[in-house]
Amino acid sequence: MHTDPSPRPDAHENGSADERARLEAQAARLRQVVRGRAVLDQAVGVLLTLGRMTPAGAWNVLRQVSERTAVPLRETAGHLVGYARSGVLPDVLREEVERHLPGPWQRDLPDTDTRIVRRRSAP
Repeated sequence: MHTDPSPRPDAHENGSADERARLEAQAARLRQVVRGRAVLDQAVGVLLTLGRMTPAGAWNVLRQVSERTAVPLRETAGHLVGYARSGVLPDVLREEVERHLPGPWQRDLPDTDTRIVRRRSAP
């Protein structure tokens, strides 16, 4: 009796399909991590701008606000990014951010945009 040691074609196809599914799942997880990291980085940028602080300081504020309000970090970050667009921040987050940022930081976003334009156009 002779057995052929080479894999059967359908076994090879199943192995390829399994490998493809594994790689697709890994790629989906990586995309999710990148998207999650992007919102964290954007929120750090918002805090950096509002608080005129270092990136490390802004990261610490983001982390502390999340911890003290019991709002998950990415959700807190999403609210801060939304604040940069709309000027709306949930009260619980606003109160905690106010504790961490020096000076007045609540700004009407259109006025802020106008000031930035004026600074750029000034000699």
